[in-house]
Amino acid sequence: MNINKLRKRLLLSDQLLIVLTILLLGIFRPDIVLIISYFILIIYLLITKRKLLLFHLAISSFLSLLWLLISYQEYNYNQDFLIILNFNIFPFFSFSLGLFALYLIYSHYEYKLKNKSYLRKLLLIILIYFPLLIIVETIAYHLFNIQNLASKIYAGLPFCNCLHAQRWMQIFYFLMGPFYFTIIYFLKINNIYLKKISKK
Repeated sequence: MNINKLRKRLLLSDQLLIVLTILLLGIFRPDIVLIISYFILIIYLLITKRKLLLFHLAISSFLSLLWLLISYQEYNYNQDFLIILNFNIFPFFSFSLGLFALYLIYSHYEYKLKNKSYLRKLLLIILIYFPLLIIVETIAYHLFNIQNLASKIYAGLPFCNCLHAQRWMQIFYFLMGPFYFTIIYFLKINNIYLKKISKK
């Protein structure tokens, strides 16, 4: 199959998977949706012959676990989410999948920056991540009623009334995407998916 056609098909299926997961958060119990989506994602990557992307999912999961170990006391939702060993697992799966979705979208456009610098690629990540973070947080908070009671007392971002949290947490939320990309970039696994399909 032509590489460009393959790119377009995979981009469409990836986008549909991301949008479907977000929509299901408003229909079924959000934590269960994310848990199931996490394991469906693994199967999906294997079916689409992109098992190398599992490294990216592993890194996003590791970063999410570290974040949860640091901030687990800051999460107490208005819904009965699954708790394991006093850890609310909803933030773990939401950050793991959210960061991975960021890279998944980015990977379809990175070839256009093939010979560009790290800063150019980082800028693309930021242009994708910041709007995506704000849009998803706004939908989750206002439409799906997923609210963190532990941080609801703090002011959200003024233009969307979302991301209610202490200032240091808000800053970290915005830094998490670029930080995740930076790790991938310097581990030199940022383009393994595109390298693989380019050989076909």
